[in-house]
Amino acid sequence: MKGKRYTCPKCTDFFIDSSSEDYLLGLPEVTRTAFRAGLSKHAQVVKPGYLFAIRAPRREEFGGDGRGVARTTTISEWVHL
Repeated sequence: MKGKRYTCPKCTDFFIDSSSEDYLLGLPEVTRTAFRAGLSKHAQVVKPGYLFAIRAPRREEFGGDGRGVARTTTISEWVHL
């Protein structure tokens, strides 16, 4: 999986895959800011020995129709190192 690892002084080290990063960059600024704030809040619950990861969903993780129910676009989770 291609992506980047970052160190955020406010939350924690995290990994974001290329697909999720492109998705976030394509969001309108207000939406992107709110989305990033939610991810930051989730990432601040630091789990020693784990890395916070933001990634595209696997095929079995897709949900929503994009109309009545929001489509799954990214997954955030703690991954054991």
